[in-house]
This record gives sequence, C-alpha cells and structure tokens, in this order.
Amino acid sequence: MSAGGSENASLYVIQVATGMPLGKPVPRVPEAGIGWLPDSQSLTFNQLKRAKVGEPDTEVYMDSRVMWLRLQPNAPPAEPIFGPTLNRGLGLSRLDIGTIQFQPDSPWMLARTTDSTVPEGYLFAARVADLTNAKRRPIPWRKISSFDDGIIAVELKSDDVYLLTHANAPRHRIIKLSLKDGDLRNAREVAVPPPGSVLESFVLTRNTIVASLRDGTRLGLRQYAANDSVGTDVALPYPAAVHVHASPSQSIDDVFYTSSGWTRPPQMW
Repeated sequence: MSAGGSENASLYVIQVATGMPLGKPVPRVPEAGIGWLPDSQSLTFNQLKRAKVGEPDTEVYMDSRVMWLRLQPNAPPAEPIFGPTLNRGLGLSRLDIGTIQFQPDSPWMLARTTDSTVPEGYLFAARVADLTNAKRRPIPWRKISSFDDGIIAVELKSDDVYLLTHANAPRHRIIKLSLKDGDLRNAREVAVPPPGSVLESFVLTRNTIVASLRDGTRLGLRQYAANDSVGTDVALPYPAAVHVHASPSQSIDDVFYTSSGWTRPPQMW
C-alpha cells in the first residue's frame, strides 16, 4: 500500500480469517512480486535499501534485496536471501531487481531479475530446501538464462520450468526445461503461434498450456496439450480482446479470462 498515490509502498500481511494484520508493515516494498512458499507459512518480497542522507536520487533502486519473511509467532526478522550485494558471484548489476517464484507442487524456486524497464533479465534456480535450511547460506543459485536468452515470461511446474522467449523466434515460442538438467540448450519446444500471430503470454493448467495470441488488433486464446506444440484455438463468445488470468494452483484444466470489445464492457468468463 502507498500513501498519497506515491511509489513509497509498504507491505502489509493480513490474516484472511480475522482481517487483522500480521506483524508490522514492511517499508520500501514498491514491487508487487510476492512469492509464497508452498507451506503458506512464509513469503519473499523485494525491498529497497534504506536511503542515506545526501545520496543522489539515482541510488533509490540500486542494490535491492529479496527478503524472506516468516509469519510464525516469534519468528526471526526478515532475512535477505538474494540480490547484487549478497550474491556477488552471479554477475548481477546494482539495478537488477529480483523476485522469487514458488509453486505448490514443486521442490524448486526461481529467482528472476529485471531492471524494471524490460522483462528480460537473469533466471536462477535452487531448491526450496536450500532456503529453509539455514546452513545453506549463501543459497547455491544455478543460472538458467541471461538477458541474451530473451526470456520474457516464466512458469514453474513440478520439476520443469516453462519459458516464453523471443530468442530465434520473432513471434515468440514456449520452451520447457527440466530443472534437474538446467541446461537451456536442452529445452524442448512445446508451443508455437500459428502463422501471422504473436504469442504474448501464457498460463499453465493441470494438463495444458493456454496462451494469449495477437493477430493484428485481435487477441485470442490457444490451448496446447502435451506433445502438441501447434495447439488449437479456444472458442470465444464473440470477437474480442482477451486477457487470460493465471491459475496459481495449476490444479484444474479450466481458466478464467476477461474479454472486451469496442461495443462491450469487460466481462470475465
């Protein structure tokens, strides 16, 4: 939450059952990239460093860190676990802003960075057990990709990571990589757009990939089953611009999407 419409936001954790806050607000958290661990007992977030008196405004977004906040009673303070001042051997720049992604059915976690102006950046992987084991410090992050690999969207599922990339694919494609392997050269192509379309984003369901595709001014949906990189169009109720919503649990085959048109207000389906 930000006061007065500023970007000087603080993180609040609210207990749903009571509507009451858990702990005190955490300052300097302008990014929305919150990552809940699979047990829902702790979370990660990116926090800006505390400003020093007299330092230039250009320092505001430098050297941010991903913090791990445990919510149990009497838990220790939030712990820094990822960032350019913590992981000097990873090649991060001072402006790399990190987030960490988890998935309920996955033993892995992904650390992703951008400079906040473009989606491309670094991608690293480690096991969730490396985070929860205090003896594994610093966390042994393994690099999956860098800026030149053109990764613009990432989804985690079990032992695999699905990557939307424009590298050697001007209309984009989705590739799948086993994190047990971790070598991007061994990734397998699992979804490509039909001729004339651009694959803009995607979500994972229990058994399929559902992607948003642009064809001129039209935005549609296409579904890709296992071992079907061509896919089939999803029938829509009327020609529209469509935005598909993520399914965090990936436990069902249905998806929610919002459609809108020149003469129709936004509707959720």
